[in-house]
Amino acid sequence: MIYIIVCFGLFLGLVYFLLTYKSPSKQEIYFRLALAGLVILVILVRTYRINSLQGLDLDEAMGGINSWSIANYGVDFHLVHNPVYLYAWGSGMNILYPLLTVPFVKVWGLSVLSYRLPMVLLSIASSLLLIGSFLYAKFSYRKVLIYSIIILLSPGLIIPSRWAVESNIFPILLTFILSFFIFLLYAQSRKVKEIWYWLIIFTLSISAYAYSNNWLFLFAFVLLFFIWSYRKLFHSIKIILLSLITLFFIDWPLIAFIYVNYVSHKQLTICGMTITKLAESRGNSQFIIQSGKPILESIAYNIFETFKVLIQGNDGLLKNGLPGIGLFYPLMVSFAIIGIIYFFEDSKNMLDQFMFIMLVSNIFTVMLISPNFTHLNALILPILYFESKGVMSVFSSQFAIRIFLMFFFALFSVFSYEYVHIYHSQLVNGNHESPLELQKMIRKANSSNRQIYLVTGDETYTGIYTVVLFAKPMSPYEFNSKTVNVSPAAFTPYTTFGKYSFVKDLPQVMKGDSNILIVKRTVNVNKFMKEHKDYHLYRGQYYDYIEK
Repeated sequence: MIYIIVCFGLFLGLVYFLLTYKSPSKQEIYFRLALAGLVILVILVRTYRINSLQGLDLDEAMGGINSWSIANYGVDFHLVHNPVYLYAWGSGMNILYPLLTVPFVKVWGLSVLSYRLPMVLLSIASSLLLIGSFLYAKFSYRKVLIYSIIILLSPGLIIPSRWAVESNIFPILLTFILSFFIFLLYAQSRKVKEIWYWLIIFTLSISAYAYSNNWLFLFAFVLLFFIWSYRKLFHSIKIILLSLITLFFIDWPLIAFIYVNYVSHKQLTICGMTITKLAESRGNSQFIIQSGKPILESIAYNIFETFKVLIQGNDGLLKNGLPGIGLFYPLMVSFAIIGIIYFFEDSKNMLDQFMFIMLVSNIFTVMLISPNFTHLNALILPILYFESKGVMSVFSSQFAIRIFLMFFFALFSVFSYEYVHIYHSQLVNGNHESPLELQKMIRKANSSNRQIYLVTGDETYTGIYTVVLFAKPMSPYEFNSKTVNVSPAAFTPYTTFGKYSFVKDLPQVMKGDSNILIVKRTVNVNKFMKEHKDYHLYRGQYYDYIEK
């Protein structure tokens, strides 16, 4: 309730500012009111119960403990100094987002809120900058609202911003790049254009550290963008060469990372940075060329599966998108196709050309990487852009636009209701998510000196250790000293350390005669309680807490 009151207060303040800024016409008043409502809605859907509506994802937990370790010990959780890529599970984790969270974790400690907050703030900042770029370009009121509503209120940009999975920052960075490009396109002087251009180059450079699966996309996009920039923007070989030098200066550690993991297989330290040697590359399971099938057959099948995932709106991972909705509302992808058709009919618009380059740069991803919404996150923004163009092309009258907006906000309402209510329990306690009550139980159990068994009832027991470390961080030096006998793997299974044991089923034999068991509610504890009458059961919503 307090949250709603605060948002309503912000809305009134924003409305007052917009209405008292200059002397608006009646039409402009309506536009400013609509824009104020949109801004508040954009903020609301990204911040509402951000620390409690969803459970803690295992990848969030892994990123969080590495961020905490860097903030407090100057090394990642596997004792690597200045890594260019986190060792994490054994198959690695992108470094950019965990690094960005270090100041937040250092100041406020490790929590769901402190680790998710940077993602939310970056998403809001990129959204506001995008709206600002539309206004700077002096788009029509209708175009500003339609493009902003479709792009910023679609699940494709809402859902990733609510989870601090490190790869989710990539579409946010692309939103910044789109905004910078619009400012560049409509700037009056060459000097100002060059400032925006270099912001694009810098953001492209750091985005390579955001998500390694998009290196293929970045390679294609940089190549096409440089060719296009030379022909359409600056006609300067010097700027293109300086851009390449900048990219190399920022991204050479990742080139070294590829060399270490695919050629030399020996970890290196260069200029104080550690070029991390992983136990195994996750790419082996993500590239379709590893499937053993003929390459052309695999590519054709992968393209078909990609379109299937996009149209059906379900990749099997609830945290990526709700079933039947996915990243794009039902029927909205058809408007993207219409938008692309209209682009081919009149391809002179430079902004459309830029976004088409962004779209086609995904070709290698679509062909070669197994599809899910995370792997396809570089597709989100260009598809949403062409959805907007398609809608603007089809619904030309004011009445038609109103009908569309009613349809869109009906879909938005259904999505919001399902996310908050229908799928709430699965988002809190899914296959790879853990409820916040589990962290409370871990902290309570940790205060004792007894052996603690965490029983998951499923295969996640080998990765649930990250949730324990997230709830009660441990020195990385202490952790590694207690797990020296664990063999490295793509997903290294830590089933015990210190006083913790992680098991799938209730243990038949326990260490000591006074233990604590934290058991997922899907596991039947009746037999255990009958056999251990001196134990007491405390029921939680998702987990049971059992102790003597």
